[in-house]
Amino acid sequence: EAELRNTLYWDTLYKLMFPLENLDKDVLGSVSISCSKGKKDLPASKRISGNIPYQGANGIVDYVDNYTHEGEFLLLARIGAPSLSPYSIRKYAGKFWATTNVHILKVKETYDTQFLFHYLRSLDFTPYINNPNSRTCLNEGSLLSIPIPKISLEEQKHIAHILDTMLELKEAVEKETELRRQQFEYYKYWLLNPEGKLETA
Repeated sequence: EAELRNTLYWDTLYKLMFPLENLDKDVLGSVSISCSKGKKDLPASKRISGNIPYQGANGIVDYVDNYTHEGEFLLLARIGAPSLSPYSIRKYAGKFWATTNVHILKVKETYDTQFLFHYLRSLDFTPYINNPNSRTCLNEGSLLSIPIPKISLEEQKHIAHILDTMLELKEAVEKETELRRQQFEYYKYWLLNPEGKLETA
């Protein structure tokens, strides 16, 4: 079931995005603002523990007591993305500390942040990486040159709503699968003795 839900999201994503390839294009740099100013690496020895996410290339790596950015943004790996298709992209709203290993984009009012999140996930980033074989770096110029289809804000929101629903379902199934796995491990631990045999008495 989990595999089916996962496939359903990706199939729907590509089905909705494929027709957009034939439309006129903007570039990402014209529909969003790069918010790289203020990014700063903070050595572990200098971090003060808190509840504010310390955002690295591919996700939260720690929690600190201060922040460099606040608002709703798209975060993309600058280096070290585990995959080029789909690329390491996430949406974050609130306060966070950004390292130099992450690109930060503020989407302009004419585009929907969630639509751009899904659209960018549908792309193969290989043409935009300076060394695809090692996935070493996505520089800002290449990132901002990515073509973005010109469609109405209403249509963007409609597409985003469909994909959000699919993604929520996918994540719910994944969470349930993980809970079942933990439950299985719990019962296995209590039902089996150290020799791996079922306890009968």
